[in-house]
Amino acid sequence: MPKVYFATSTGDAFYDTAKKHGVADIVTISPRRYLSIIADMHGQSYKDELGSLDGAKVKEIQQSILKGNKIPLAYIDMPNKAQDGRHRMAACMQNGMENAPSLLITDPGCVNEYYSLQESSIGRIKKHIEHTVKTTKSWALMTAWRSEAQKPEDTSTFDWKRANLQNLSAMKATIKSLGYGFATVEGVGQETDPNTKAVIESAEPSLFVPNITLDQARHLSARYNQWGFIYSGPEIQNKVGMYETEKGNPASIATSFNIDQIRKFFTRIKKHKFSFDFPGM
Repeated sequence: MPKVYFATSTGDAFYDTAKKHGVADIVTISPRRYLSIIADMHGQSYKDELGSLDGAKVKEIQQSILKGNKIPLAYIDMPNKAQDGRHRMAACMQNGMENAPSLLITDPGCVNEYYSLQESSIGRIKKHIEHTVKTTKSWALMTAWRSEAQKPEDTSTFDWKRANLQNLSAMKATIKSLGYGFATVEGVGQETDPNTKAVIESAEPSLFVPNITLDQARHLSARYNQWGFIYSGPEIQNKVGMYETEKGNPASIATSFNIDQIRKFFTRIKKHKFSFDFPGM
């Protein structure tokens, strides 16, 4: 693997301006993780983000790296949803580099939790859930996605998937603006196909949001016309509740938290899944 030399921005005008803007630190990040964050920022999949890159430009940077030339430091500006360095990071990844430095600009208090959550595992999710039970903290599991069963009959002039992606991206942006981090997970359930009437698996991109308040979770759920959301916090003695968006009290309180067990409804993160048992639901 070739050694990569970075011209760091420490001490220059850009870095100083970034520090005044909020929080600016040089962090170590994997190229894949960098590109995943940018894909999320752009409201598209990791695969689509890679597809939007200029292959010739990536190859040119690869060759420059092999010659021992310095390349500018990549940066992510979270408050302004801006970045510079996708092609450099892709070149580093193509050259087999596991980690690279990047200038990270974000709002105070958001950096560590936000970026640790982007690499969330079932272990981290479990830790957040169990920690909430022992403290006065909170979390919510929600989505802005509208299921296939809710799709309009006439989609000839309406891109359903694009609308869903835009809503999810807008929800993520709002959560970030509130100062919270989140983990992107997948809510999986069952629904009836409106055409065949068959029961099918329905998977929706969802967000696990630590520290969000009940009022904020309800407001977001209502904004994106959702039936409800899962929440745990001091209002219900840090138990886990299934909330209907339009009602004040939870429709059901979970009796158990399960990992990698077969359930009709569950949440998937990477190769693992977790679920809650809600009586009557």
